[in-house]
Amino acid sequence: MILKSLKLKNFRIYKGSDDDGYERINFASGDKNITIIQGNNEVGKTTIMNALTWCLYNKEFYKKEGKKPLWNSFAADQLENGQEDFVEVSIEMEDESNHLVTFKRVLKFYKNDLGKVIRGNSTFEITEDDGINTREYLSTETYLNKHLPLKLRKYFLFNGEQLGKFFDLSTSGNIKDSVDQLSQLNLLNRLVSHLDSIETTHINKSKDLSPNLANIRNKIKTEENKCKNNQKNRDNAIKTKEELESKIKDLEDQISSIKGDPQELMNERKDKEDKLDKKIKKIKDNDKKYKKFLLDKFFYILGYESLNELQTIGEGLAIQNFIPADIKKSFLKQLLDNKICICGEPLEDGSDHYQHVLNLFNDTNPVTDIEEEVNTLLGSTKVHISDYPKNFKSDLANIKKDGKNLEKERKALNDRIVEIDNILDNMDAQNIIAIQNKLKSYRTSKETAIKESVSAELAINASKAELKKLYKDEKEELKKAGQYDENERRLKFIKNIKKISNSLRDEISEDMHNKLENATTDIFTEMHWKTIYDRVEIDENYLVTVFQKDGDINTANDLSDGGSLTLALAFTLALNSLSGFELPIVIDTPMGDLDEDIQMNIAGFLPSYSKEKQIALLVKSKEYTKEFRESVIDYVGNEYKLQFDGNNKGISRVRPWS
Repeated sequence: MILKSLKLKNFRIYKGSDDDGYERINFASGDKNITIIQGNNEVGKTTIMNALTWCLYNKEFYKKEGKKPLWNSFAADQLENGQEDFVEVSIEMEDESNHLVTFKRVLKFYKNDLGKVIRGNSTFEITEDDGINTREYLSTETYLNKHLPLKLRKYFLFNGEQLGKFFDLSTSGNIKDSVDQLSQLNLLNRLVSHLDSIETTHINKSKDLSPNLANIRNKIKTEENKCKNNQKNRDNAIKTKEELESKIKDLEDQISSIKGDPQELMNERKDKEDKLDKKIKKIKDNDKKYKKFLLDKFFYILGYESLNELQTIGEGLAIQNFIPADIKKSFLKQLLDNKICICGEPLEDGSDHYQHVLNLFNDTNPVTDIEEEVNTLLGSTKVHISDYPKNFKSDLANIKKDGKNLEKERKALNDRIVEIDNILDNMDAQNIIAIQNKLKSYRTSKETAIKESVSAELAINASKAELKKLYKDEKEELKKAGQYDENERRLKFIKNIKKISNSLRDEISEDMHNKLENATTDIFTEMHWKTIYDRVEIDENYLVTVFQKDGDINTANDLSDGGSLTLALAFTLALNSLSGFELPIVIDTPMGDLDEDIQMNIAGFLPSYSKEKQIALLVKSKEYTKEFRESVIDYVGNEYKLQFDGNNKGISRVRPWS
């Protein structure tokens, strides 16, 4: 949206011109994209900002607390009892289709019979003129949310004096929300949230078909989220570790470049640290070997006596010819039940033949019926007994001995590293001490990052193992319930779309973050008069850090008031320039109390920035100096002065620059 004009009538200090009752400001666009509105304190600069926000959002964001009414006091005094007048603010803008869009808010006020001025009705309308027809938008809120959302107000209408406290007043979460909306990532966030809701609906729907299926899927969803978060934590920790390793190497190179003992000590320290890393790996490998040895031998040691007893029982059964069996007990029972001998002779109760078979049945062990299984078991028992660890105690002692020796070697290496650190700490050279302190801090941070990455990796593996089990449970439940219907196909489709949307959101978010970081660095280093600053870094939570060329690090609040204001201005301008919205920039008191050097740097920067963005500056005379004006005048399309009318009570006028 391109800002075309602002009309004011009876809005606070602006009563309006004598000709038609309106004060007008036309905003520059095109090749000369900068508008200057110059005025000192108390003449209405901030009132113009409030007029813009009151017209669009029905709120004055830049007004100090007070009970003074909105309407112009001089206009109200002129009313006779029973007469009415109105406050009007109109903004004309040009949309992306080159149509003229007018935002108009009107508030009526009148004087009652007792001579008191009373607030009346308020109206707000948005109309669009395409050059042929004019139409009015019935849903003004919808139009504003699409083109000029309230949440983004502070990124195109902002106060320079308040900007110095930008990083105090705005939490990183609020800044991140604004970045998401400016880059329109919030649309993808809403899509993912909506897909989550649909996915949950379909998961719950499956309860009707399988009571356990929805429960399994909710567990899967929870575990997938845990896995994703831990993967993000692991990747961040690895990235931090790699960055710290680079910084450690740079500092070690600095110390190595110093001739004499420090260089020798640092070389020795690096050698010892490399050996220590290898030694720690060997200790871990030995620990794994120790645990594996115990686990591998545990079964044989614990079950040895039982296996021997089982083998003895088997040998006794073999002696009695029960295994392998001459005859099975079940076969004898079948003969007795059928009362017919194997030879075909009848077995009558009380006969000698019957008694002989009965005696044989009573003397036969039931194990004859499972002789094959018993033989298999006894064969397996012999194999396990033969695998009994005969040198268990001596082998275990050797592994423990190796572990103790490795631990002694690790301690010796670590003690020497600590000794070298103490020697370097006690050296007189201040730069070595400073570097050593940074190295200690970086190494501690590196160890923390390594622990975090390992912890996250373990959590990821645990989640993957749990998910593997849950996926299997889900598959079994689906088979059981016969769940290959429309609901399942939709759920699968939703999951695929959600996966693609998440991936797209992450890519866009990372791209936006990197562009914002680079743009903020470019703008800040160009605007700030000091050349000591190297780059600006913005973390994933949008906390801002400034790095100096000598390696010193500053948070946004570590900088001076001027530096903090410049950083906030750079961040906000970068964010606006990368936004998915076409927004003008209107800044009240953009340079506050900045030093002249920074003011002139900003003057040199604005022309190049204004090629892409429409800019309006409401400036004090001490900001808009002769030198500043000469630097930007070739890019200024419109130039105004605000003047207080001394002949009338409480009235300011907008006058062309002369």
